[in-house]
Amino acid sequence: MWDLKEKKSDLQERSGKESSLWRSSFKEAVCRALPCPPEQYEARVFWRCLYPHAYPFAFIIHHFRPEYFEDDYDLIRQVADVRHPGVFSTEMNFFHGRSIRHRSWWRRKFMLRVSGQRMIDLKNRIFR
Repeated sequence: MWDLKEKKSDLQERSGKESSLWRSSFKEAVCRALPCPPEQYEARVFWRCLYPHAYPFAFIIHHFRPEYFEDDYDLIRQVADVRHPGVFSTEMNFFHGRSIRHRSWWRRKFMLRVSGQRMIDLKNRIFR
């Protein structure tokens, strides 16, 4: 027979941990930590989370074909207002899946894109 009190307390404990909200949105926290105005949030996160080997190529591509990085900027915009770690993780997992399935050889193999791990590291540094 199940002990309902024990099961209920386990559920409350788990849901309490999962429902912990950040005091500020990811964008607000980034702008405070990096110091930058909110208008520069997207660019700051993009260049900070880009794979280091991609900087020179990204600079050129960004100038001539800015739409190439649309998936990266979509991710940066999607996590901007996030205040919950679970939602942030979900967005990162979705981005990872898109990156794997992307048709561009440059994005998949040469990794000319934002690094999901660098984005997670930024989040972890900001929300210690």
